[in-house]
Amino acid sequence: MTNKKDNSLRNGIVLLLLTNLITNCLTFGYQQNKIHQIQQQEKLFEKQQELFVNAFVMPSKMYSAIWGMWYAVQENASQNEREKRAEKLQSFFDEANIIGVELSLNFKNQNIYKDWDNFMQKYHHAQYPITREGITEKELNKRLHEADVYIENMQKNMYLEIKQRKK
Repeated sequence: MTNKKDNSLRNGIVLLLLTNLITNCLTFGYQQNKIHQIQQQEKLFEKQQELFVNAFVMPSKMYSAIWGMWYAVQENASQNEREKRAEKLQSFFDEANIIGVELSLNFKNQNIYKDWDNFMQKYHHAQYPITREGITEKELNKRLHEADVYIENMQKNMYLEIKQRKK
């Protein structure tokens, strides 16, 4: 009878130890998963902050480059100078396209990407005629400022999403 009791007690202890072991493993796995999620959220938060800065700075770089191109054409700058300015402007458009893709991947609010895309279209529409058919200073200024509303909306939406995620 004692042997049966001992076996039963041992089996109960083994079962309890196994249950505790399984619980600890599950808890550890859950904790590791939570830590990974937090790390991913922190990375996303950092990327969003980086994009916020880049999306804030890029329009002014492009604005300046577009005006530089316009002045080069107006002042009959050398072909070499025009090409340098055109290459610089194109590199900004290339960077801006990359920023647009990153915005669509790193922000939930797709209006952010749509505003960026609309801004890009407005700036392209503004710079395109500079070397083709020509454009007046007033018309160029008007076209560039048409993009302001998109930039402002985008930055506001980015700020709100970053602020919300930070909570």
